Amino acid sequence: MLLSAIDLVVALCFAVQFALAAYFLYLLYGLREGPVGNRAVLPADAELPRVLIQIPVYNEPMVVERALMSAGQLDWPRDRLTIQLLDDSDDLTSDIGVHAIARLRKEGIDADHVRRADRTGFKAGALAAGMALCDAPYVAVFDADFVPAPDWRRCSPSRGRPSCRRASNGAMASATG
Repeated sequence: MLLSAIDLVVALCFAVQFALAAYFLYLLYGLREGPVGNRAVLPADAELPRVLIQIPVYNEPMVVERALMSAGQLDWPRDRLTIQLLDDSDDLTSDIGVHAIARLRKEGIDADHVRRADRTGFKAGALAAGMALCDAPYVAVFDADFVPAPDWRRCSPSRGRPSCRRASNGAMASATG
C-alpha cells in the first residue's frame, strides 16, 4: 500500500513537471519571430509624422544625460523629431541638461531645454508647458530613467510589426483633439 502511494506521488510529480515544460515551450513558441513575409512595409521617412519626445525631470542628475542621449539615438528622421527636456530642477540637473541638449543640437537634433519659473502642476504642468511650445501631432513622454531601444517607435505594435512586440514597452498618443 505504501509503495503504491509513493508510486502515485512520483507519477504526479512527473506529470506536473511535464506540464510545466510544455507550458514553457508554448511561451517560447509565442515569443518567436514570425516569418519575414508577415512584417508590414514601413513608410518612407518623408511620410512619417513629426514626433515630440518630452522628458520631464526634477532633481534627477544621475539619469538626465542618459535619457536625453537615448532619446537622441531613436531611429526616426531628424527633421521629424523634437526632444524637450522639461526641467523644473533646482540642483545640478539643469547644468547637466544644458550640456546634453547642446550635444544633441550639434548632432542635428531639434532639442530644447524648457525651464519654468515655478513648478505649478509639477510634472503634468511641465508637460502642458512643453506641449504649448510644439505643434507635433504625436507626443511620447519618457520618464527620466526610461532608456528606449533605438527602434522603439518603429517597433510599436500599431506599426504592424509583431516581431517587435517584446521591445515595445511604451505608447504614443495623438496631441491633436
